[in-house]
Amino acid sequence: MKSKDFREQVKIDRKTLSELYKLDNLNKRKYEKFGKINLLSLTFVQLQQYLSSSIINKNVKPYSKFSYFPCVNSSYLNTNTNFKNKIDKKLFTLNADYIKKKIYSSLPFINISTCNVFSDIYKELGIELNKKFILRKTVSFKPIYLNFLDEQFELLEKYLDKFAKRYKIKNTGYSKNFINYIKNYFSYDKINIDNSKILFVGSNGLLENRITSANYLLNNRKVISFNHANYNTLIIDEPNQEYSEHVFCNYYVDYGSLNKNKKKLKSDFLAPKHFIHLNNPKIYKLSSNDNISKKIVYVPDSFNGDHRHGPYREMDDRKYYKFQKIVLKSEKNILIKKHPKEAKIYNSDSYAFKYFKINKDRILRDQLFKIVNKYRLFIVDRISQAFFDLARSETKILYFNIGRRKI
Repeated sequence: MKSKDFREQVKIDRKTLSELYKLDNLNKRKYEKFGKINLLSLTFVQLQQYLSSSIINKNVKPYSKFSYFPCVNSSYLNTNTNFKNKIDKKLFTLNADYIKKKIYSSLPFINISTCNVFSDIYKELGIELNKKFILRKTVSFKPIYLNFLDEQFELLEKYLDKFAKRYKIKNTGYSKNFINYIKNYFSYDKINIDNSKILFVGSNGLLENRITSANYLLNNRKVISFNHANYNTLIIDEPNQEYSEHVFCNYYVDYGSLNKNKKKLKSDFLAPKHFIHLNNPKIYKLSSNDNISKKIVYVPDSFNGDHRHGPYREMDDRKYYKFQKIVLKSEKNILIKKHPKEAKIYNSDSYAFKYFKINKDRILRDQLFKIVNKYRLFIVDRISQAFFDLARSETKILYFNIGRRKI
């Protein structure tokens, strides 16, 4: 029998998925006349986060005083709150790092640029390129020039107005705020990029990366995008891979042998014509340990606060906390390995900091890779980086399917 919470979550997933398909149709009907590289295709990821978080968080008590734009909370949705861009200003600020990038970008003998590439695959590739003295330079971010920009902004603002009316959002700045959030990434004048022939880029779900990739593609340069996770992206059956990860590139470098991409959307968002599947250099069997503890280790996902978007991704923290407590109460010998990102998400004013407390004696502080072969069983409830770090070892795994992140 399915619980009330589960049924409610299914309804929310349907709503956020429905809005995703509406955005996809909007791109096909009204935006692709401006070209496949247009305002909507470039900001699609952030717009979907904005709309889906509005649906998810509208009636949920806020976890923080602040909104992690483009994800928003109920306080933002129900009051006239203006958006102030603090995080992304650094992209446009003149500083020593910017000047250094500018100098390197003009060096004629370097033909490869990089943008936020942090994957294990790229680290291995970088070692080989260094051995052959193939130099790379870090790209300096530049806004993108698009034709008919004002017309595209106007179309988007009207769409957001209709969405706000349909979901009874009280913030009168709802549409303008999103427009202000993305405006600095676009230019009314043509801007020259560096002379590199190839761009190595991390996840094109990041707006900075996506704009940079689009600038290179518009200038007929090759873009090679690298999977930023430690597992094959096609393992997770989520439509967001289509519009965030596998986009705006000529080649996509991924892990493993899975290569069947289930197409759900009409837009292709400049999907790569070629996937390159490699072995993960970090996937290897850890040596067995004769002194294995009889205790069990629970490795939950991070709490997310108001930083939620959909479909299928996270559950409300209060509900997730209750689930974690149930797991820990089921046996006294269960320890918990908390997610390392939680400290970054929550500040001292947050709900989680005050109320989501676990007995300190049951919390493991070591990094996961240091304890993976020291315990007889690990419990996970979401397919994530941690799951695959465990799967490469000889340890046993108990997986709870809590209805998040479809496999």
